Amino acid sequence: MSKSDLHASDDGLTLAPWEKSFRRIVTPFEQFLHRQTTSGLLLMGMAVLALVLANGPFAEAYDKILKTYVGIGFGDWTLKMSLHHWINDALMAFFFFVVGLELKREFLVGELANPRNAALPIAAAIGGMVVPALSTLPHQAAMRSGLGHSDGDRYCLCDWCHGVAGHTCPKGIGDLLGCVSHSR
Repeated sequence: MSKSDLHASDDGLTLAPWEKSFRRIVTPFEQFLHRQTTSGLLLMGMAVLALVLANGPFAEAYDKILKTYVGIGFGDWTLKMSLHHWINDALMAFFFFVVGLELKREFLVGELANPRNAALPIAAAIGGMVVPALSTLPHQAAMRSGLGHSDGDRYCLCDWCHGVAGHTCPKGIGDLLGCVSHSR
């Protein structure tokens, strides 16, 4: 490659022609990934895809994929579960760990560090625990089984609402949605 093939970029770096083309592709993709609405749109798209697959002509194949066993092992030790269980047990545990870290940061150094700002989200979180539990009590008494509701779905829906709204809604609304969806 000769020196005439090299071009200076905006940040002062010398780039080869293929690097300029690569930047034209990667930069818009990076911008898309860093937008706040991207996660909400991706979540909505995957939810629609899952609904179509689970309830359409591919329902049987979708069910077989979820029942496929996947495992990891080291020597004699193996851990083997269905894909459905990996999603519910492993990925959801990691998901809620990350969300818990986000909430901890908000309570330590974010907008919720001030008790006055945190009062409403805390009350909403308590309501998010008490109201679903009370609403299932009549049914649970008749069935004699434990309380159950989908925390992951609740959080994803609240996160999607906040993500799609993006910067148009106040940050406090996002904190409130996070606390409501995390109450358990």
